[in-house]
Amino acid sequence: MNTLQSMNHHQYILQVKNLQTYFFDEASQRVIRAVDGVSFEIAPGQTLGLVGESGSGKSVTAQSILGLVYGNPGIVGGEIFFQKNGIRRNLLDGLKNCVERKNGTLTKDMRQWLDAQHKNLTRIRGKEIAYIFQDYASALDPGMTVKEQLTETLQHHEKTTTAMEWLEKVKLPEEYLEKYPYELNGGAAQRVMIALALCTDPVLLISDEATTNLDAVTERAILKLLEDLQKENGMSILLISHNREIVKKHADEFAEMSKGQIIRTGRSEALDTSPFPAKKNGRQFSGADAHLEVSDLRVYFQKRQGNEAERAVDGVSFSIRKGEIFGLIGETGCGKTTIGRAILRLIAPAEIEKLSGSVQFQDKEILKLPENKLRPLRHAIQMIFQDPGASLNQNMKVEALLEEAAGLYAHEFRQWPKEKQHAHLVRLLDEVGLNQGFMSKYPFELSGGQKRRVGLARIRAVQPKFIVADEPISELDFNTQQGILKLLQEINRKGTTFLFISHDLRMIKNLCHHVAVMYQGKIVEIGTKDDIFERPKHPYTNILRNILLDEDGDKDRDLPPKTRENLTGCPFQDRCYKFNQILTDEQRAKCRSEECNQEFEEKLKSHRAACHYPEN
Repeated sequence: MNTLQSMNHHQYILQVKNLQTYFFDEASQRVIRAVDGVSFEIAPGQTLGLVGESGSGKSVTAQSILGLVYGNPGIVGGEIFFQKNGIRRNLLDGLKNCVERKNGTLTKDMRQWLDAQHKNLTRIRGKEIAYIFQDYASALDPGMTVKEQLTETLQHHEKTTTAMEWLEKVKLPEEYLEKYPYELNGGAAQRVMIALALCTDPVLLISDEATTNLDAVTERAILKLLEDLQKENGMSILLISHNREIVKKHADEFAEMSKGQIIRTGRSEALDTSPFPAKKNGRQFSGADAHLEVSDLRVYFQKRQGNEAERAVDGVSFSIRKGEIFGLIGETGCGKTTIGRAILRLIAPAEIEKLSGSVQFQDKEILKLPENKLRPLRHAIQMIFQDPGASLNQNMKVEALLEEAAGLYAHEFRQWPKEKQHAHLVRLLDEVGLNQGFMSKYPFELSGGQKRRVGLARIRAVQPKFIVADEPISELDFNTQQGILKLLQEINRKGTTFLFISHDLRMIKNLCHHVAVMYQGKIVEIGTKDDIFERPKHPYTNILRNILLDEDGDKDRDLPPKTRENLTGCPFQDRCYKFNQILTDEQRAKCRSEECNQEFEEKLKSHRAACHYPEN
């Protein structure tokens, strides 16, 4: 029995006992036991990691603690003990006296209890238990500046600290005070969320997938920030994540959920974090196999309020060989997705101030093709979008979605009898691991992984030669990620070429043949995956490699936040450990005045880095 399990129950900050939260599904007329008898404890200063697949009940468990689940039928059983300043109270006090146990049906007494509980929890929410939501975009008020939102929260809870003090704590410069949420990138928005959550001095922080959509650099910085603030004020953390490696490294203990129940608990170092399956492919690629050629691609977006154009992609060049998986990595906002959209001509002309360069595919110049000649090529180039739900028509059943894709470009499909068409669509679903029963479902009835599989089935129906995969597994749980990766590898083995966009370094290393590293709209290094992850030349790539290998002992090589935009010379100078600690004054002067414009002339053969003083 470990130490925490042997503690007296009065020593816990939070103790959840046999929690039951049910939902009633109108379509099937059945009760769904989202949380079904969950129990766990969190001690003062402890971080408990809650892991599990999508739909396992993690977020519903956390929302139940703060009474953010309402009716239908909602919380139907259990006890939640919360302790502060020696006072221990049951947040579900009185529940057992008003719940009709049969199927968790709500009674009049239950509705009255819910109203009373809501009033009681209003005093606790934010002040004593804080919550960082997964979707920061919907949690921040789009009509208020960062300063206004922080000031409002501080005043509401009668705190004497200022908005600027909290920006400093989360390592954001003063200029962010006057920014609106839509002006923030993912990392900055999450830092603001942390400031809003912690400025009330809570004793417990619930972090619900707070780093899910962030790149590896920003993810590491956010998790380190949480740890530093935890040490400063001694709060406890309920860390919810589908990323088992995050829980293993940043939690003291873990509880693993499946189908509404906790199936496994223990010390975090014992958590299984099996790596992604490595791609076993002995194929060799030659320069003559160039399948897609991108040369000096530039995409500048219109800037709001008359400022300079945003250089999202600024002179990017690379080649992808036929049949390979080419990886594109970099921080959020570096231009990865914009490259993918530009290749497929999916950027609205009204957004663009400048689009130039060359994208060659099958001896055709994509950027200059008129729409009537581009359309026949679209079946050969397809895109897997980051949000699987947004790319599916919510009003169409899965069968209709597949039929639409198959009939759009596969002309012979339209000539087949209905029976043969149906059998073909069933076979497409089977190839992506879904049974025939999914044919009659709508997208809103599917989980994230199921939506992704339907999207892959649609792509299989078109049979493209080239696929741009934009963060295809970023929001999926560990097991679902494994299944999707296997599907993508199978598609690749049958000859389809991939541009794989991701901030997941481990996945890129195990899946891709060649890799390009992006920073602020430019490619700073390109080479084989072994070049990039074993012999990096650019200081930025070297930091990414250290993050992948979990080499954080050298604190001097942690990546600090950007201090300025649009630097002259090297764009990485303000964050470069070599520039700040190793180079001479003469060398620094060169970095300040001269940008290293690496043309990557031998891009199919060479390992190249855009750096004046690359690593040895």
